[in-house]
Amino acid sequence: MRLKLRLFIVSLIVGMGLVKGQNLEYGVGVDTNYMMIGDQQHLTFRVRSDVPVQVVFPLLKDTVTAGVEIISGPVRDSLQGKDGKWLIEEKYVITAFDTGVYVIPAMPITVEDKSYNNVLRTDPIAFMVNTYKAVSYTHLRAHETKANL
Repeated sequence: MRLKLRLFIVSLIVGMGLVKGQNLEYGVGVDTNYMMIGDQQHLTFRVRSDVPVQVVFPLLKDTVTAGVEIISGPVRDSLQGKDGKWLIEEKYVITAFDTGVYVIPAMPITVEDKSYNNVLRTDPIAFMVNTYKAVSYTHLRAHETKANL
């Protein structure tokens, strides 16, 4: 019994040395959560990984969701940081022409490596679109001076 326990513990220790975990961070974001009608902002998908991986971001055509239009994109960029981690990004320029709160739904990001293939889902994000505030100057009176009298 003790021999089996010792062999089990030794195999666990050796096995932990062979398995290399991979730290993977992912997400989606917008430049701001408040914008005016017709303003433009970036919708950015990101994956940060310890090792280089193949990433398949969602392919968006002309709209992200009802009311949110794509002006340009996608533009993909990847770089290796000073910490050795890889950052892969894909950006779209988006806009909206109606007021309201818009929610960009959860979207799939596929991460592929030699040993695995993962489909990850982003969190939904919301932002608000508002119109320019109309300013009324009817309450102001003409300024009277002695020169006007």
